Amino acid sequence: MRKHTLPPVVTTLLAGLFFMLPGISHALLVNYLDPAYSSSFLLNPGFDSRAIEVDSSLNLYLEDRADDGSGTVNILRLDAASNYSTSSIYASYATDQNFVNGLRFDGNGNLYISEAAADRNSGVIRRLDTTSRTVTDSILLPDFRPVGIHATAAGDLYFPGRLDSDPAFGNVFRIDALGNLDIVVPGLAGTGIALDAAGNYYVTTRGSDQTGFLGRSLYRIDPSSLDAVLLATFDESPQELSIDGSGNIYVMGRSTSDILRLTAVPLPPALILLASGLALIGTGFRRGKTQ
Repeated sequence: MRKHTLPPVVTTLLAGLFFMLPGISHALLVNYLDPAYSSSFLLNPGFDSRAIEVDSSLNLYLEDRADDGSGTVNILRLDAASNYSTSSIYASYATDQNFVNGLRFDGNGNLYISEAAADRNSGVIRRLDTTSRTVTDSILLPDFRPVGIHATAAGDLYFPGRLDSDPAFGNVFRIDALGNLDIVVPGLAGTGIALDAAGNYYVTTRGSDQTGFLGRSLYRIDPSSLDAVLLATFDESPQELSIDGSGNIYVMGRSTSDILRLTAVPLPPALILLASGLALIGTGFRRGKTQ
């Protein structure tokens, strides 16, 4: 499995280019951004959250950290029509877990929620029916906690799995429609996940570097080759992320809960050539290979 990141000199040069372009100036900052994207500050919800989802109308769904350890989960919807200034409780249910860290609609009338136990070494994935707004299934994960969730219309679930007792432990797991658990990206301690329409994995990483991956970063990973492309690095740890129908990526900060939106945009030819040249310089620098 080959994982490829840019060397520091290239990262610094590209980061400088993007701070000269329209971007962000809020608490969650982008230190490096892939030349194919622009970034903008979307909002701070006014409360701390670990989980984010966006629907086809661009409404946002979050879970308030104030619920941690309370025995109740309240999923909030922030309305796009009001520029996210109005919110309401979308769903509420009782839980025996400590906190929520992932939300994802599957396109089949279900919302999947990942939760972690108080010791952060186990957790559960719940399925909530979007019509009745009630929990209809729960999948226990006794050996590690899920950290974010992605659910497909085909019935597959993807999530990073981690252990508080072993910070070095981390893999991206899949539970298929038949209930089989397997590892799709080994050795990656992620903090959130989303898949695009082509099935590529978008994974945010923990605060510290790990073999083949920079900390506080966002990667796109090819599901077949497992080649990883560095899309962004941040000044703080990113958490869960979501992708809307237009391919925009929504990323939430860990300490600030600021939400950034990364948008794919066409670049001027001169900038494309410059970025391509810098990337070629970087091909001789690989952080590592794993099999």
